Amino acid sequence: MKDYYSILGIERNASEEDIKRAYRKAALKSHPDKGGDPEKFKEISEAYETLSDSNKKHMYDRGEDPNNNVRHQDPFEFHNAFFQQFFGNNFNQGPLKRSNHQHQITVDLADVHTGIEKNLKINIKRVCFDCKRSCDSCNGRGVVFMRNGPFQVQQTCGACRGSGNINFKNQNCKECKGTSEIIEDRLIKLSIEKCISSGSFIKFDGLGEQPQKRGEIPGDLLIQIVIRDHPLFKREHNHLIYTSSLTFKESIVGKKIVIPTFDGNLDLFTGNFGVINPNRVYHVKNRGLGGRGDLVLKFDIIYPETKFSDELLEKFEKLTF
Repeated sequence: MKDYYSILGIERNASEEDIKRAYRKAALKSHPDKGGDPEKFKEISEAYETLSDSNKKHMYDRGEDPNNNVRHQDPFEFHNAFFQQFFGNNFNQGPLKRSNHQHQITVDLADVHTGIEKNLKINIKRVCFDCKRSCDSCNGRGVVFMRNGPFQVQQTCGACRGSGNINFKNQNCKECKGTSEIIEDRLIKLSIEKCISSGSFIKFDGLGEQPQKRGEIPGDLLIQIVIRDHPLFKREHNHLIYTSSLTFKESIVGKKIVIPTFDGNLDLFTGNFGVINPNRVYHVKNRGLGGRGDLVLKFDIIYPETKFSDELLEKFEKLTF
């Protein structure tokens, strides 16, 4: 399980107020709208969602997973709801931003070596504000306040059923044909830079969830890059690690090997490295990922299972290295 206390930067004996204060500070610092990491922002939300719930916290402190098979709240909606408790609907000091949409794209390691561009077709669903307008009964809030004696009670608006909008279903509308929604096909160009890290995000401003009311700001589209494992090379930062097998004899006298790199075949004679040590790695400079790292060679030595003759052992003893 994730260490939620470490994620929020608090001790395990932190009070309820300490947990709340830590979340408020961490969420504001890591919010993607301020350049923060979306995955880190999501972890912070999960941590507070767990530790602020006494039942979940009790299970978590016992070493049990209170979130097993439970879907977490959207971190942005959770963030908005939390701050509205203290500052009301205007806590952002600006118009409400809708949720971000997140998708994954899987690419090959060879693509990351050179960098590539992909054309992606996406659908954007927008509200037709000519046919769906803010509810006059609740001024678009979705709730109304009723007087009950000395108290004021909040209730869901009956006119719009809490949506804040009224759908006029104008069948003559050329934009939405009375559905109040407009679906727009958009072609975007995804530029994947060489040597990009797996898990990185590429952001497209304004292509996430679209405004549901006038004055709102659209969310962003976040494309996460996932790099597929390669059958021959393992990546370590910008180094490419390649493992080859040699017999015991070949480790001493050398062997010609051909390495199928992303830039073409590389011919090598292992004898140029001297006697191969299986516990060492050997670098070929600037032949790694994108030319920014090295090609790192590892060798597995296959030792003979048969016993050497006494005559051969005597010859080995006379050799000097």
